[in-house]
Amino acid sequence: MRQRIPLFIREKVWANKSLLSFLLLPFSFLYGAIIIFRNWLYEQNIFKSYSFNIPVISVGNITVGGTGKTPFIAYLARFLRDNAKRVVILSRGYKRREYRSSVVSNRERVLVSCQEAGDEPYLLAENLSGVPVMVGRDRVGLARLVREKFQPEIILLDDGFQYRALKRDLDIVLINVNDPFGNKRLFSSGPLREPLKSLKRAHIFILTHSTSQEKIAQLTTELSKYNPEAQVFMAVYQPVKLKEFVSPKEISFEELKIKRLYAFSSIANPLSFRNTLDSLQANIIGWEIFPDHYWYKIEDLPKIEEKAVNSQAEILLTTEKDKVRLPKEWKSKLPCYILGIEIKILSGEKILQKLVLSVCD
Repeated sequence: MRQRIPLFIREKVWANKSLLSFLLLPFSFLYGAIIIFRNWLYEQNIFKSYSFNIPVISVGNITVGGTGKTPFIAYLARFLRDNAKRVVILSRGYKRREYRSSVVSNRERVLVSCQEAGDEPYLLAENLSGVPVMVGRDRVGLARLVREKFQPEIILLDDGFQYRALKRDLDIVLINVNDPFGNKRLFSSGPLREPLKSLKRAHIFILTHSTSQEKIAQLTTELSKYNPEAQVFMAVYQPVKLKEFVSPKEISFEELKIKRLYAFSSIANPLSFRNTLDSLQANIIGWEIFPDHYWYKIEDLPKIEEKAVNSQAEILLTTEKDKVRLPKEWKSKLPCYILGIEIKILSGEKILQKLVLSVCD
């Protein structure tokens, strides 16, 4: 019997009627005052934004996690690389275990561990040959460093919408159609990282995770109130491969319909993972969720395996982001497969690509 998705995943974390959300309102007011004042300082040129005569494309969001930035960054990097552009990715490296700036990968290989890089930069470095990746809190300093080290023709700024110290030529904001702004409150009473009026800075909106024309139309109308000039594109994330954790072996998606699987993940939007598996008609008999960006400990894995075996599962399944946070020495008793996904632009892809390339001219 297929297990129902856990209640805490189905319910919105930041619901309008949530008591916790209400109790956190004072912190949201304080946070909002700080963000608004900070943005004003940049608008008045009291805080400076720096440029190094290298075009910068920022990819970010206005909410906390779950919009799918990493696959979109990978999409842009591949497109620019395949069009003979020397592209470099700069990332903060959220929740990494090393605070100094570092080169995650040069154009040939990955140079540091996942713990030093952070899971998302490490995943990008693993999957993007020929594209250097660097991490550090000071992305102005990183830009200065990559100019000398890699002579890039363009910089991709990962999670850069709020990082205003580095000037950008194109600001791309990703928004989850299924839950675009939560309860429209600022963190920590809600998911917003900035007031919605900050969307006026964006040049492009990428609407993700849904093909519902009704939801897309509603969101597009709302976005036009804040920024009628920005171009809007729709995108979905599609599964592309199922690869075994310990070997290059791959299986077909048809196997997921036949074999009983136990899924686990620690990503910001586990519901998206579940929806992808449901679209593949996967035979899910167990499901376990860990906190976002969770670093799996070796003692966690026997517990997952035990629950899977007790559920009579035949295989384990997780995401690419989780894969890089699993201990490499883990020898699973059950075959463990990794679901790889890529972004697909539903319409206007050539227009989007032209806008991206125009930044380099």
